[in-house]
Amino acid sequence: MRANGIRIMLRDLGRIAGIEGKRCSPYTLRHCFACACLNAGMSGFELMRLLGHTELDMTKRYLALTEADLQKAHRNASPVDRLG
Repeated sequence: MRANGIRIMLRDLGRIAGIEGKRCSPYTLRHCFACACLNAGMSGFELMRLLGHTELDMTKRYLALTEADLQKAHRNASPVDRLG
């Protein structure tokens, strides 16, 4: 199977699953996997090696998303922010 065939298969499976508003592609799966690893406690350096990146700069995009998720979760759960 070629890369384009995998992309088409994932797109079709996304439609069958009723996923709307999100792209279903090999990149999306890799991205979700990376974010899940970070959210489960994997370090950025471990993720970098796992994804095959040679520079941390490529991995930083996943780290930044995790940081944004952390800040959002803190705002939602912070007792200080809910005092008002």
